[in-house]
Amino acid sequence: MLVAIIALHGAALLLLSRLPHELALRPALLVAFIQAESPVFSTPAPSYPLPQPPHIATPQPQVPAASAPPVLTSRAETAATAPAVEPEPLEQEEAAVTNEAVPTLVPVARPPIQPAPVVPPRFDADYLDNPAPAYPPLSRRLREQGTVLLRVHVEPSGIPGQVELKQSSGHARLDQAALDTVQLWRFVPARQGGAAVAGWVIVPISFMLRS
Repeated sequence: MLVAIIALHGAALLLLSRLPHELALRPALLVAFIQAESPVFSTPAPSYPLPQPPHIATPQPQVPAASAPPVLTSRAETAATAPAVEPEPLEQEEAAVTNEAVPTLVPVARPPIQPAPVVPPRFDADYLDNPAPAYPPLSRRLREQGTVLLRVHVEPSGIPGQVELKQSSGHARLDQAALDTVQLWRFVPARQGGAAVAGWVIVPISFMLRS
């Protein structure tokens, strides 16, 4: 600032020396101008380097920064980053459920279906007209007597399928006479629930002589 004032004073003196004489008679105007523009300080200011003109940076076009694409966080990542919540132990709950008394469903036992009773075969029906065995002549003369028990298996058709000697009369001729005769008989077959079935029947044959 002081250098500028000295330079300004030098320039003014040079200008005054060159002006015509009439202009040199007006120092008041010149002094007033100098005092108004550059006041003189009594205390000399310290010398500083001349200030450099400020560097004006050329404004660069502002390019908006590309916004980063939003980061999509999957549910799995969110769940992974979220603080883990420790599940409560389920052992006690399971044990409590297990220890609870569970009503046992007992199946209702149905009574077993009883089969229909079997009606045994018959041989004494009047319509069968079964003949009595003939008395052997030799047994008559020898006065052989007795009762023969025969076990007969009657087929559903009513015919004897098998005739067995269950109990002998004590005389072979009488036993054989009974077997031969019963094998020709007809029977009422056994019945079960209204249906004809095979069955066994005991047939007694008595040989008796009158006096």
